[in-house]
This record gives sequence, C-alpha cells and structure tokens, in this order.
Amino acid sequence: MRWLTFMMLALMGITLQTTLAERVELWGVRPEGMVVLLVFYGLRARNTDGILAAFALGLLVDLTTIQPLGIAAVVYALVGLAIYGLRPLLFTRSLTTSFYISILAATVVVLLLFNYYRWSSARDLSLGAGMLRAILTGCYTALWGVPIQWLLGRWERLLGLNSPPDFGRRRVRVARG
Repeated sequence: MRWLTFMMLALMGITLQTTLAERVELWGVRPEGMVVLLVFYGLRARNTDGILAAFALGLLVDLTTIQPLGIAAVVYALVGLAIYGLRPLLFTRSLTTSFYISILAATVVVLLLFNYYRWSSARDLSLGAGMLRAILTGCYTALWGVPIQWLLGRWERLLGLNSPPDFGRRRVRVARG
C-alpha cells in the first residue's frame, strides 16, 4: 500500500466531507465519505494495512470535530478490524459487497459515536432516534459510496493495492490423464 497516496486521498476525502456533505444533506442525514474510504481500504488493502488506514481515517475525523482526540479513531479501527475479519467470507472486489458493507459500517460508526455522545453529554438523547439516524446515514452513505468505490477500484494499482483474491474466484486446475 502506498501510504503517501493514501494520505492524499484521505485529505481529499475529509475536505469533501467537511465542505460538500452539508450541501448534499437529505432530511438531516449526511453521507459519511470517510466510511466509504474505510470500507474500500478495509476490503482491498493487504493484511493489517486496512486496520491502520481505518485508524488514520478516524484520526482525521477526530481533527475536524470537537470531541476528544481518539474517539473516532478507535471506532474506525474497530470497524476496520471487523471488515478485516469478514474479508475471507466476501467477494472483496464486488460493488454489491461494498454497498452492503458500507451500510453496515456507516451504521455502526454513527451508532457508536452517537452512544458516546449520549453517554458523555448531560442531555437525554433518544436511542430510537439515534438508531434511525444511523440506519439512514448508512443507507445514504452506501448510495454515495457505489460510484466512489467503482472509481477507486479502477485506480487500484495507482493506489498501490494488491487485493487479496476473492473466495469465489479461485481457479481449479483439472489434471488430464
């Protein structure tokens, strides 16, 4: 994995998330652009590079918020670890896989961060409203993520990613005798 290319892409992603996301807000829900990068690198990076990339993306998110440094980084790293654990069971290059994993990842990220805010603030925040917002954010993020992940998939070699082979795409050689 090319870390310099990753950092440039991550900086571009956080810039777009902090500037463009509010303009495409729909019913109070914004797409989580950094989660799209998290899912892409989680599915396509080698070994533990995806988990380290997730932690770095979380740190960038932490730098743009007023929450204590490290909260989003830990949440992103945990989600990256979960994606890493699921990778052997998935078709990692499939946009359908990316779509569903993006829904799941964005929902979990928003729900964990919401629960942190709920726990740390003195206000009584509704858990049901937080769950609904997390699910809607997950769906909206996944819709935005499909074209972005397709484009990033086309640049896989430029980004220095050598995807692990998909479980279902192994070739079987038949001995002829």
